[in-house]
Amino acid sequence: MTVPMNVLSATEDYSIHFHQYHMANQGRIRYRKVCELGNREVPQEELGKGYELTRTQVIPSPTRT
Repeated sequence: MTVPMNVLSATEDYSIHFHQYHMANQGRIRYRKVCELGNREVPQEELGKGYELTRTQVIPSPTRT
């Protein structure tokens, strides 16, 4: 006895993705990375991770090369 089967792919994304907008003028709201000490936006290549040991001392995480 043979049972016919049909295999379907489940790779389509049917999720709804929302963005934040300023309702007054429909301007898009984005997330900017701003340094608290320098009060300026920091580019991605200058960002790093670390563990805050105390309020004034951060231990940087090892970087990947």
